[in-house]
Amino acid sequence: MSERLPITENRHEREPSHEQNEKQAERLREMHEKAEKSPDNKEHVPELEKAAKHEAISGKERPTSELGKEKRTDNTPLIDRTVKKTAYKRELHRIQQHLSKPERSFSKLIHKPTVEAISNVGAKTVARPSGVLGSSIAALAGGMFVVWISRHYGFRYNFFVFIALLGVGFAVGLLAELLFKTFRKAFKRA
Repeated sequence: MSERLPITENRHEREPSHEQNEKQAERLREMHEKAEKSPDNKEHVPELEKAAKHEAISGKERPTSELGKEKRTDNTPLIDRTVKKTAYKRELHRIQQHLSKPERSFSKLIHKPTVEAISNVGAKTVARPSGVLGSSIAALAGGMFVVWISRHYGFRYNFFVFIALLGVGFAVGLLAELLFKTFRKAFKRA
């Protein structure tokens, strides 16, 4: 697909300007001054340690039956199907903005839910590379052979032969892929 971001040559726009560097240096100086003016927290450390020891519960005091039963209050969001779908749509829209008009319209067409569903099913079943390769080789070689035979012996060429060769070649290609994967797994185990 042609959904690639074009590499821009305007990299100088990303570099900070002299004014931005001066502002950043000024902010850094202000932060150092605030840090120097703030009270020293080191004197409070012993008091905080005493309070932590007083509040802590040892493992001996706590029964083991309570260990896994506390309710977790994690605020971590669950990434479910709707979140993934929304992120996918946003990313697709962002990428499509960088495409030319014909590419953008083609991208919108092929990324419609119905077209994508059909494409995904076809990619898993029909459009297997080994099947397509097998069918094309069988149709080319077998078709050339049948054309040569029909010219040599003088009978009419039947176009159904081409379609039959496509089907047979597809099946042979899928079978070859299956055998290849089976033997490859067997050799890896040995």
